[in-house]
Amino acid sequence: MIMSEYLLFLQGFLKDPKRVGNILPSSQLLANKIIQSVQWHNVNAVAELGAGTGAITRLMTSQLTNSTKVLLFERNKKMREHLKAIYPEYIFHSNAS
Repeated sequence: MIMSEYLLFLQGFLKDPKRVGNILPSSQLLANKIIQSVQWHNVNAVAELGAGTGAITRLMTSQLTNSTKVLLFERNKKMREHLKAIYPEYIFHSNAS
């Protein structure tokens, strides 16, 4: 993860701590644990709520097939736009409701 992603996450937290629930993105260890717990060969669609700067998205992407539908939800506009630039093939929403 690059330093600008940490700063983007921290900025989001400082601006609206009720919506960004942490000062740092998920750790590599946590992201790996989450990714390892899924049987990816059975996944046709995935929704990630609170994608942040993409700590989990980054690892998840390498496990997906080209036909897997991905929906990423992120309320913070700057973080969402950051992810859109990296993953233009995914579908983005600001709110899961």
